[in-house]
Amino acid sequence: MKKIAAVFLTAGLMATTGTGQMLNPDSPAKGRWDFQLEKMWHKTAAGEYFFLRVSDIAVDENGNLFVFDRKHARVIAMDAGGHYLFAFGRKGEGPGEYRRADRIQLLGDRVIIPEAGRAHIFSRQGKHLISLRFEQHITPRHFLDADRFIYYHNQLDSEGRIKADQIRLYDLKTRENRLISEFGGAWELDLNSADLRLSIHVDDICTHLDADALFMAKGDRFCIQRYSLPDGPLQTFSIEDRQPRRISLDWKKQKYGNLKINGKKLPPDMIRDMINEMPDFSDCISRILTDPRGNLYLLIGDEENETTQEVDIFSPGGRYLYRGEWILPEGLAIDSPQSLELKGNFLYAFARNPDGDGCIVKASICLPR
Repeated sequence: MKKIAAVFLTAGLMATTGTGQMLNPDSPAKGRWDFQLEKMWHKTAAGEYFFLRVSDIAVDENGNLFVFDRKHARVIAMDAGGHYLFAFGRKGEGPGEYRRADRIQLLGDRVIIPEAGRAHIFSRQGKHLISLRFEQHITPRHFLDADRFIYYHNQLDSEGRIKADQIRLYDLKTRENRLISEFGGAWELDLNSADLRLSIHVDDICTHLDADALFMAKGDRFCIQRYSLPDGPLQTFSIEDRQPRRISLDWKKQKYGNLKINGKKLPPDMIRDMINEMPDFSDCISRILTDPRGNLYLLIGDEENETTQEVDIFSPGGRYLYRGEWILPEGLAIDSPQSLELKGNFLYAFARNPDGDGCIVKASICLPR
């Protein structure tokens, strides 16, 4: 096996424009934190919709859930008790319809469904209001307001290969397209077989917007950037000498051995190359969340761990405070860090039971004071 990800840890520094930096030892200042996680309810379905491939969960100030299920291509709304309210959105090309959406965002009294080149705006009651259009290569990640959003951009070299990952701020009114931060050391895996070509961007970026702060990280390093919007200083904090979790060859064979595109299994030679070339390590940081006090929760990547989500807790200023873990009861396993949400004193997750059936879980959680 090739040790690709190990090279990433030393390749490419983050380009910054700010001054603040904090390097934490790989030992939390206050030890371990017990989240005292307790399940409130879990639902395998809402209305006529069974939860199959949930890719995002958003929760409003009243505890109402907006769940995006990619299999249904619908946003499913539930109240704080997990009861079905309504569903909206659909795949297509018409007004308010989308081709390949997988995320949602709540902005004031609006629900936004972004995709490449477009963003669809709905009311909280599911009525389509307007669809915005822009350059096809732009996919909004976080809307700051009705006119401005954050998006990711792959900077290419002269041969069309990715040389850096950029985070940019786009203004729909002025068309200003401003660079906020740039991560070097980008890498893309190219797989070829007969007339089929597949490109995979391996070391992904993750971001989190919290009020006037944008938190940014790249999967190949234990380092976070905090950018104060609209154009404030950039702070960097990191964990010294932390190593990512190793991925076994057996797990990669299980993960990639039966991959399909458009319902068709990939050619054997492409699967073999993918298994050999994909990194031997999980992403260092797979998700960023914040709590009401501004504390930062870094979800640590561990691809082979299907039962426990390790969490590092930082202060708003970047001090490493606690280490803990989220474990769902009754054998429920978190499906993906991307389908987790922290709102108030509750954790929301798309999980699977021991039989592999999907469900939405709401759990109470004790957070640091």
